[in-house]
Amino acid sequence: MILLSKEQKTKLQKLYLEKKFSELEFEIESISNLKTRPAFLANLLGVVRLKKNYITDKDWIDSKELFLEAINKDPEDIDALCNYANTSIKLRDYTDALKKLIEKKKIRV
Repeated sequence: MILLSKEQKTKLQKLYLEKKFSELEFEIESISNLKTRPAFLANLLGVVRLKKNYITDKDWIDSKELFLEAINKDPEDIDALCNYANTSIKLRDYTDALKKLIEKKKIRV
């Protein structure tokens, strides 16, 4: 897993606040890959793909996979779980999202 420098964190935050989502997507992909990407960056990359001006079906599918990657790396990441569930609903793939939400509810009760 990679550790981001203060400069990298600042750059990512600035790009997000300025709504430069395509640039942010490129930056995240250039500093990480599937093996080294922490859960936070996987979740952020999924969000960024859905914030671009032109969203394709592939972006929805890729984002869902990124949210799942974040959940698998950090099962306590509630944001990633909610993003995964919302994206799954958009894609009309209810079964797995419902299963993950029920599992999380059982753990928290």
